[in-house]
Amino acid sequence: MSGINFSDNIEARSRKLYLQTSLNEDDRIIISELFDSGRLLVKKEFPLIERLKKSEIPEYVESLHLNCIGEIELLYDISLKIKTIKHARSLCELGAQFLKWNLLDEAISELELAIKYNLKSGEVYKYLAKAYSKKGGKEEAEIVLKNGIKAFPEYPDLWMNLGVVCFEQNKLQEAASAFRKAVEINSSYADALFYISRVFTEAVLSNEIVQGVKDIEECSIMARENLSRAIAISERYRSAGSEKVMRLFHSNKWKEASVLMDEIIKNIPPVIDLSFDGVFYLNLLYGEKGRNLKSVHDYVKKLRSLTEKHPDFPDLHNKLGIAYLIECRNLFNKALHHFKKAEDLNPGYEESSKNLKLAQNDGKGLMLLLRAMLK
Repeated sequence: MSGINFSDNIEARSRKLYLQTSLNEDDRIIISELFDSGRLLVKKEFPLIERLKKSEIPEYVESLHLNCIGEIELLYDISLKIKTIKHARSLCELGAQFLKWNLLDEAISELELAIKYNLKSGEVYKYLAKAYSKKGGKEEAEIVLKNGIKAFPEYPDLWMNLGVVCFEQNKLQEAASAFRKAVEINSSYADALFYISRVFTEAVLSNEIVQGVKDIEECSIMARENLSRAIAISERYRSAGSEKVMRLFHSNKWKEASVLMDEIIKNIPPVIDLSFDGVFYLNLLYGEKGRNLKSVHDYVKKLRSLTEKHPDFPDLHNKLGIAYLIECRNLFNKALHHFKKAEDLNPGYEESSKNLKLAQNDGKGLMLLLRAMLK
């Protein structure tokens, strides 16, 4: 089964993009790598579905490869369309998707336009700051996040990301303050608690007393306490790595602890991976794929699975509610088709004619409702 490998050039304005997708049979993963003029932009890994027969694997790998190409090409196509309609939410979703592929200049361009067109969402500032940060613009990212906080002071992710950017610039006091604010808004914010522990670890190493703490000994206590809280709150931090960090704390091996914590931060999985959501939204509004029954059904299935796994996340329930309405719309259109077919087959069929007219009239309300929700 070795040697399953697909590669293609992708049309992308002035960029020379090249996508390569291959099967790692030993680890049972599929790897897609996107290059720009020979420079690796991003590497994505997909698990190989267990139930696949050996004869089906090449076709499955190729389908993932083609899906990635289609997704990237769609982003550039949509970018041309929405420049004229000035739709802020679409610009934000588009920027987030460009960011996912490490196409940073494109991401920044779309996200700055979304802010210009007054998108009322803290997420656009979060994405834009991340894009600047990835380009090495830590100061620009800090400015973006502070502007976002002025507009959305109760959005904990902005405080969290501000803390990260400040920490990466070795601004321990500002970082600690931002992380604490994130936890003040959301007491279950495990990522912020872990980072607070990391800040106090750095404070011990650099012999810098963090504001609100009396001495280095208390800094060491705060490092242990906040790590314990992160572990207690989130299973993502209940790992051998976190346990080892705690042992290193107790052994006063702060440098080793800091290195291991940075490794944990680098590899920690997201709480929820909603990267598919933005792709579906853009396809629904501007592509063909998002409008067919299978795509909508798959989208609903993914959201339902996540909602069952994370029942206390309001965003998931909200998205699932909208998804069910989209599914209703598709089924409604299917119903219209059959009423019309009945009328075509029998022009004198009064019941089908009546049902068609009723559905056409009442269906306008559903369309208006969805447009308002997706605006």
